[in-house]
Amino acid sequence: MRIGLDEPLEIRTTDLISMLSAYKMGILPFEGMMDWVNVIWFSDSFGFNESQIDSIGSVLTVIEELDQEYRIFSNEAFTHEVIDRYIEALRNNQEIY
Repeated sequence: MRIGLDEPLEIRTTDLISMLSAYKMGILPFEGMMDWVNVIWFSDSFGFNESQIDSIGSVLTVIEELDQEYRIFSNEAFTHEVIDRYIEALRNNQEIY
């Protein structure tokens, strides 16, 4: 019996905006956010909307780097201002640097 997806589930900017908003509102803990990011970033079960891939990829890359560099200081590194900047970039389908 084969269990899996015929096609990867498509991740869109709106999915990341929802995740970031949930974290910002305190609904999603930092560890939960990082688990979600790692699963969609490193799993073959997910793909990215082609027209939004640069924006999505840039945000996921920076979040993953924050996780690696600031795991102990996650609340300090991931401020509401930083989250708002990421959300704005995703809304405008722009890369962040």
